[in-house]
Amino acid sequence: MRTLILATGVWLAVANTATAEDWIIGATDPNESVTLTTDLLIDGNVFLVNQARLAVTDGAVLTVTGTVTLTGSSRFELTGAGLRFPQLFSYQSGIQAWGQSRVTMTDAIIDGNDESFSIGLAGDADAAFTRVAIPSGFATWALFENASAALSDCINGGEFLEMGTNTLTISGTQTVLFWITLPDGAVVDTTLPPPGDVPSFSLDPNTPWASGIPYAATLTDCANVSWGSMARSGSSATYRDSELLVAGNLFEHDNEIEIAGIANSAVLADSTFDWGDIHLHFVDSIVGTWNFYAYGQTLLTIQDAVFGELLVDDQAQAQVIGSLCDGSGGYVGVSGDGQLLLAQSTNLSQTIAESNGVAVVVSSALLDARVHARDNAYLVLNNTEYVADPAAHDAATIFDYALEPAAALAGDPVPLRGTARVIAGPESTIDFTGYLLEWSAGDEPSTWTPIGGPHFLPVHDDQLGLWETCGRRPQTYRVRLTLVAEPADPLDVQSPATLFEPPEGFCLGDLDCDGGVFLSDLAILIGAYGNDGYGDLDGDGDTDLNDLSLMLANWANICFPR
Repeated sequence: MRTLILATGVWLAVANTATAEDWIIGATDPNESVTLTTDLLIDGNVFLVNQARLAVTDGAVLTVTGTVTLTGSSRFELTGAGLRFPQLFSYQSGIQAWGQSRVTMTDAIIDGNDESFSIGLAGDADAAFTRVAIPSGFATWALFENASAALSDCINGGEFLEMGTNTLTISGTQTVLFWITLPDGAVVDTTLPPPGDVPSFSLDPNTPWASGIPYAATLTDCANVSWGSMARSGSSATYRDSELLVAGNLFEHDNEIEIAGIANSAVLADSTFDWGDIHLHFVDSIVGTWNFYAYGQTLLTIQDAVFGELLVDDQAQAQVIGSLCDGSGGYVGVSGDGQLLLAQSTNLSQTIAESNGVAVVVSSALLDARVHARDNAYLVLNNTEYVADPAAHDAATIFDYALEPAAALAGDPVPLRGTARVIAGPESTIDFTGYLLEWSAGDEPSTWTPIGGPHFLPVHDDQLGLWETCGRRPQTYRVRLTLVAEPADPLDVQSPATLFEPPEGFCLGDLDCDGGVFLSDLAILIGAYGNDGYGDLDGDGDTDLNDLSLMLANWANICFPR
């Protein structure tokens, strides 16, 4: 009865989020059992609820573009068959098992389309994999609460994090990244085995070199093993004569953290790092990559650093300034209600905004083709370079706007180039309205003058407009692009625009660019008198007596015709 009530509650949540493309088993018949013996594509999610069972056998391949989710006491079995996730980016797909559900795979293949995918187990869920191969992609296993997992004779087993009172056994398996996960209050002081073949390793609540460990893990006769440290808030770790593929830091206690000057491939003779309430000490050890995870309401700053992965979740905020993510530990992402700012930085890995997350990327470079926003996320690209068009899914929205610096001879029309567009997911409520171009004098202008427009068609890496500079004196100005999308707030970016004095001579006051300063120019100036902008010959932002004096001083001058 307890299981049925739990499954019914989950089913109500599933029913509110399921789409027509999803496959739901066990909703109308709590004991529904389906055996799949031929290939099947589900362009959506697969939900198993109550005591449902799905068995894939006889060489059949189940292709799922979303996630396979199990609740209640449901079962998912793969025997002599395949599971394929045709993902476009990491963790777009995976397997999630809750309650007392069970995942069993024997002589099976999982194809992740060269992307990482998740296997998450929670409650009392468990998984048993025997002779399972992952030829494409990589599995990230996360065990919560009382979940358990057992792997035997698998190829490309994946990475494993135990976040509760879990039991994990791995034997005869190739390619394992095992994370020494340190919860609040845990303390370790150890030398890890060298990476590679590991005949035997165990970690549990009775391990003498560790305290505060609630889970149990055993590795037996595994090959290509590497080690990671996942330090959570409130933990302390000392590693001696150890080689860590990755050192992860998970900030959960709402601290304000500042990290500066670190770099991957660090050889540490005797180094201590105190980041919030995480204490790390490395003695004669190597850290291949640094990963950071901001949760809760953490405020995280990373500056002048080289790191491998950054994920921001819950209501955390992170800013990355003048840094490089080389992707050696994963990717850059924001989810939950998190906020991420990437400024004057470079990301060589994929960039993902999901859930209700907001990512703002300013004057940076995203050099992996996988730039995605999904769910209800916002991704703001401000003067940012990328190598392939970003993609928006679901109700997500990408605001893409850029304005290049400009230069020309004073009096010449100045082409202004850049981007002004909105990339909206199919369910997004944000619509591109248009953009504005303006100019002003000075480094910190307070008054702006329109340049034509407004403009109602989106532009991508092309000419946005033409700035007529008749009468503008040679100096550096500011030009501004404002992207307008409803119902979002306007977004703007500024760039310098330098006007040089023509080599054949400059005729200050030639407002109509007819080759001289005459009555027609005086009429233009008088028409603009008292207004900001056009006719501003001295560049102070106002059209006033000073400008009239400059025009009269150049009266009847003949300029070289353009």
